[in-house]
Amino acid sequence: MRISNVLGLAIAMTVSGCGATFDDHADDYVNLGFDLCGSTAKVHTFARSKNGRMRISCDDNRYFLLHNHDTLAYANELNGVYCLGKGFSTFRERHNAYSFECLDRKRFHIPK
Repeated sequence: MRISNVLGLAIAMTVSGCGATFDDHADDYVNLGFDLCGSTAKVHTFARSKNGRMRISCDDNRYFLLHNHDTLAYANELNGVYCLGKGFSTFRERHNAYSFECLDRKRFHIPK
């Protein structure tokens, strides 16, 4: 992991004001890099707001907005089942569904 990534993560965690420990954030960071950005990119920035929403950007300029940690866990499952673990081009959580496109350009709309 590059020093700039670690520094960016530390700043994002400080600014976000969340009660999670550094280890919890580090675990999220590693999981996000694998689950959302896929094997072709790494997480560039990670930030969590006070209400639990997460913003993740990959080093290839893709980004994802997730409502909470449960969405992250479900995104991991969707990536494995529908994208064969390769990651997402886009991922959006809507009120009643998840819409996403895998890196291989397959598109899905899964009801909640």
